[in-house]
Amino acid sequence: VVFQVDRAGPAAGRIEIGDRIALVDGLPVSQFTLDPSRRSDNVVLFSLERNGENLQVAVVLSPPSPAVIVERLVPVLVGLAFLVTGTIVLAFSPSQNQGYLFFLMCQLSGAVLACGTIAGYGPLWVGRLFGYLLWWLGPLIVHFHFYFPFSFSSPAKRYGLVLLYLLAILGTVIDIAVPASFIQIRSLLRLIRYSWLGVNMFLVIALLGHAYRRAILLPERLQIGRVVLGGTLAVFMFLVLSLFPEAILGQPILPHAVSFLFLLAIPLAYGYAILHDRLLSLDRYISRAAASILVLVLLSGLYLLANTMVMQLIPGAAEQRSLANLFLVLLLAVSFNPLYRSLQQVV
Repeated sequence: VVFQVDRAGPAAGRIEIGDRIALVDGLPVSQFTLDPSRRSDNVVLFSLERNGENLQVAVVLSPPSPAVIVERLVPVLVGLAFLVTGTIVLAFSPSQNQGYLFFLMCQLSGAVLACGTIAGYGPLWVGRLFGYLLWWLGPLIVHFHFYFPFSFSSPAKRYGLVLLYLLAILGTVIDIAVPASFIQIRSLLRLIRYSWLGVNMFLVIALLGHAYRRAILLPERLQIGRVVLGGTLAVFMFLVLSLFPEAILGQPILPHAVSFLFLLAIPLAYGYAILHDRLLSLDRYISRAAASILVLVLLSGLYLLANTMVMQLIPGAAEQRSLANLFLVLLLAVSFNPLYRSLQQVV
């Protein structure tokens, strides 16, 4: 089933969302692979079903635009940042269990990002592998947070982890067993996979809150604060600059590929929090630089969002929009120092 069509791609206007593709160049979808030797002017013939009607649709291949290439590369670059950060932490982490679990978490996160990117235009097996990895990503992230910023010792920890991994095994086995022809079941499995990941993320938030309440030493609380700040920044900027504007205004303020780069804050925040003790000689400079960058990014994102809303609410009134823009700039300028001091205490 077609879930998305690139509006700037060669299939735009020919293949529609909801179409059921039966054959590609006379082969079942599960058996078709795009020959890399094909040229950009070659034709691919799709046999599909639309509203109960069988259709033959010819699509002329075209080279991807620079924007599409960047959009495909950005998640891979973010995944590479996870891989590099995990390797560095494994080499220098003071805690063996913590460093090893963080390394595994980063490797799996990088693999998920890479497979998720390639699944949109690559072989079908990459999409299936992406689904299998999603079952394991959540439990591994939860497992790591049982050791971050310090280890939890509780019988519930052991039983909870065993249950999470058993459910991941069960989900993977079911995912492997269900053939691609069972479209409705596979769509349901896709929804369950993302829901499963969401449940694990809520568990991570609960574990961080529990660790913050149990933390006695200030450095441990600062570790949690840095991680929460990095994660909040990454998600907040992605939502404010891309998803929310696209849902409200019909188009994002920044392309998804650009706002996706803010996810780099997640591995960097964890890596810095874990290796903080080994960076004490550079701590003052890192703290100032990180606080300044965070403030600039946050204020820039708020300005872009507010300015876009002003343009929608006051169309055509140039003088009123200029006054509103001036007010926004002054308000953000006044907010810089208080926000900088608050963030510096955290980072």
